[in-house]
Amino acid sequence: MASRYEEYNKPRSEEDYLLVIESEGTIPGTNQRFEYKVISRTKARQDVELRIW
Repeated sequence: MASRYEEYNKPRSEEDYLLVIESEGTIPGTNQRFEYKVISRTKARQDVELRIW
């Protein structure tokens, strides 16, 4: 369950595009914390990061 969620979406054009999603929270049942981040600059390239501790 995310306690923080932020999304930034710059409209797509032929040459320019940006989508950033960041969230953090706690996994129910285990009380583990998580951070999740996605950065997408093109359809072919997306950077995804998920940390659980």
